[in-house]
Amino acid sequence: MRCAAGARKHKYDFSSRRTKVDVAVEIIELCKTPKIISHISQNVNVAPDIAKEFVGRLVDAGILEVIQNEGPKMSGSRTYVCTPKGYEVLELFRQLSEILRP
Repeated sequence: MRCAAGARKHKYDFSSRRTKVDVAVEIIELCKTPKIISHISQNVNVAPDIAKEFVGRLVDAGILEVIQNEGPKMSGSRTYVCTPKGYEVLELFRQLSEILRP
């Protein structure tokens, strides 16, 4: 979803600008299936260093989980996936957005 200014707009967003919560929710939703940091950065439309910062906070909070990839192609790379707590956060955010929707 795009807003007039060209910035990506979250489906629960009520304004034309994304908040940090909007970005975090986009990352959590994206990570329902395992994703590497470059995919997260590209799909959420934030710089890689910003994506790493958000993902790090979400991992520390237990909302995302890190999977160390093994094998010839992905050796040493990290994949991030939503945890059960992450699904709870998404559901709470969905409920709150319904309450606040005009």
